[in-house]
Amino acid sequence: MPNSKRHSKQHGRPQHASKASQKKRRMRKRRQAKQELQAANNHSGHHSSAMSTSHFAEQMPFLSVPLNDWRQQGEKKHFWIVSAIVFITYLFTMPHTVTLEDSGLFNMVCYYAGVGHPPGYPLYTLLCVPFAHLPWLSTAHGVNIFSALCGALACGFMYRSCQLLLHNRLAAYAGGITCGLSSVFWSQAIIQEVYAPNALLVIATMWLCLLYFHSREPRHFYTLALVYGLSLSNHWPLVGLSSFMFLLIVIPLWRDILRIILGRGLFISAAMLALGLLPYLYVIWRSSHDPYINFYDPLDSWERVVHFISRSGYSGVDNAGGTFDDKIEYFFWIAEQMVTEYHWITTIFIGIGFFWQWFRTRWNVSLGVIAGIVGSSFLLTLLLHFTYNELWRSVFRVYPVVPYALLSIWLAFGVDAAIQLLRRLHKKVALFAGAVLAAATIASTGYANIQENYRTNDRWGWLYGSAILKSLEPNAILITWGDLHLSIMYAGTVEKIRPDVDIYNGQALIFNNRPTPALTTREAKNKAWRKMVANTKRPVYFFEGMGEMPWGVEDFGLVKKIRRDLPKGKTVYTMHPEIIKIIPEMLNFHEPDAWTRRHKQAMAKTLTHVLARTGMQADIERGAWAQISQSYAGIMAVAYLVLGYPDINIETEKLIAMLESARTKIDLTTLPPHEQASYYSTLGTALSRVPERVQEALEYLKKGLAAYPSPDNATLPVLMQFHINLNDLESFAKLDLEYPHIIERRSDLQELLKKKNWSWARQKLF
Repeated sequence: MPNSKRHSKQHGRPQHASKASQKKRRMRKRRQAKQELQAANNHSGHHSSAMSTSHFAEQMPFLSVPLNDWRQQGEKKHFWIVSAIVFITYLFTMPHTVTLEDSGLFNMVCYYAGVGHPPGYPLYTLLCVPFAHLPWLSTAHGVNIFSALCGALACGFMYRSCQLLLHNRLAAYAGGITCGLSSVFWSQAIIQEVYAPNALLVIATMWLCLLYFHSREPRHFYTLALVYGLSLSNHWPLVGLSSFMFLLIVIPLWRDILRIILGRGLFISAAMLALGLLPYLYVIWRSSHDPYINFYDPLDSWERVVHFISRSGYSGVDNAGGTFDDKIEYFFWIAEQMVTEYHWITTIFIGIGFFWQWFRTRWNVSLGVIAGIVGSSFLLTLLLHFTYNELWRSVFRVYPVVPYALLSIWLAFGVDAAIQLLRRLHKKVALFAGAVLAAATIASTGYANIQENYRTNDRWGWLYGSAILKSLEPNAILITWGDLHLSIMYAGTVEKIRPDVDIYNGQALIFNNRPTPALTTREAKNKAWRKMVANTKRPVYFFEGMGEMPWGVEDFGLVKKIRRDLPKGKTVYTMHPEIIKIIPEMLNFHEPDAWTRRHKQAMAKTLTHVLARTGMQADIERGAWAQISQSYAGIMAVAYLVLGYPDINIETEKLIAMLESARTKIDLTTLPPHEQASYYSTLGTALSRVPERVQEALEYLKKGLAAYPSPDNATLPVLMQFHINLNDLESFAKLDLEYPHIIERRSDLQELLKKKNWSWARQKLF
């Protein structure tokens, strides 16, 4: 005994302390073994599924790894394989120059390391700046590569998440790669936008939640706090809507989390979260240094910081006049989008996977995935107040990028269910059949969405922007306005097309050369612009928003020039050769991107209107009119002009002949439904001007509604007006019953109804 005591003292501690340490070590080992066993049970869901999968792993090692090995040794290699496959696909399908929407703005922000629109997307800006300066590539191409890289890595994390849940590599490969080939996800991963980085951070956060749920290691919780903070620094509104998913996945571990945040782990967790939020300090710091691209004014006060990061300036956009009925329409529309986001073969497996998940994994994971899908899709419809029409649907369509991606988890579950069934039927062919199923879902989804997302030759944004700049006089001033002009701003400020031209933003929002504070009234801004024009001798071009001016205007179709030599209110119309050069591309409506198609249509209508006003005395103008009137898109633009402006003198019979010939120039079935409806509605309206062809006009209007049965179909009010004029109460009441809110929105229909004495239940409302 004395010897043992001396031995203990020689090692610096008494004997009883040594025994206590040994006991603690034994207890720690037991606790660790218990946690690993519990993690295995939690992962397997039900004992039957665990036994089945364990046996499956023995039969086909490629498909599975041991259930109790949450570390998944060797899975990093497959993470990079999935990411590389998707990334290469994106490289071969992305546009190489600026596109529309916010592309021009984000390119300028990345090039100048500026401050974008609220909430600033600081993490996106910090990460994309190096890509905007890649050698031998345009800024737009480099930033597109950044989006592609983020989208590809998001698919890699989707693979890791599916593999962690299923331990089935074939199913995980199907989920990871197909995620990247889904329609909207693919479209946003090949352009300059914030949605691919947002998807990367949300899916990575989800993976960390699953990892922490399986491992219960505090280090994974700390990493989770960091990545969640980074997610908020990129796009906090959409991440906030996805947070229910994160909470549900980790909620069974609430005791462990409580022990972390009530102990020394509180400081580490808070520090990691704060570190993830640090990029917002960049926005505040950078705006105070007056960068060339500085959305809003410098954030030099707490009120301005809160206004900027909270997106208060977009409250009017988020509340764009929609009603509760519009929300219902969006609800069903999103459900339809969910079904059509992948190929129908893939959708079948997604449906199977929805049911299989309840047998294959824990309830909290299943509910978490559902919450992630509902969050920034169905729930978002309740928070926004968009009017249900084609324009706002295009705006809303990209918001649920993460929900669309999460559907691939159910796809992985569906493929896993099929493989499990095949193993029971015939074990030897299960591996081959599983590979075929996984390949089928990937190939079918890629085939379904390649046409929409193959945009390598998409140069419209660049052509439009450069044509406008090249049409200006030397040393000119150009006052741009909204989103449609962002590609012009990019071409001038980043690509340096016409460096002699000074570009301003009429809303005083984007550039730091604003004459008034950004947050001031529109009238104050217009007054400041008029004062600037009055004090300069340089030629001044603009688009809109100048208010009432004391000068005349020369309208070139796509841009206008202030003419100080013309009296107030006088407008002359001229065609510029640089603008005429892009007419052939403008009339090509076979565009996969809806924004590009819509922009071309709007520009074609505007240019046609200006051509008609010129009188077409010059050869260049007659040549431009010949180009327009020989194409389907041009004929539709001419019809819009004639039907919308009574003073445009084109005979009705000639217009009808042009519209009827338009069908020989294009296959209507290749057009989106709302554009098919537009053709039938336009032809029916033209025919209605000929008394002998009224019934024929009615049939075409009905065709227009059948092609696109939606409340925002422009054919609908025209058809209602037709029935009122024809005293057809029965047909009118039928339409009113099916689309009950059209009349409330149309004062012209209300005026017509006031003149009728129909014995109709809703007549008293008007």
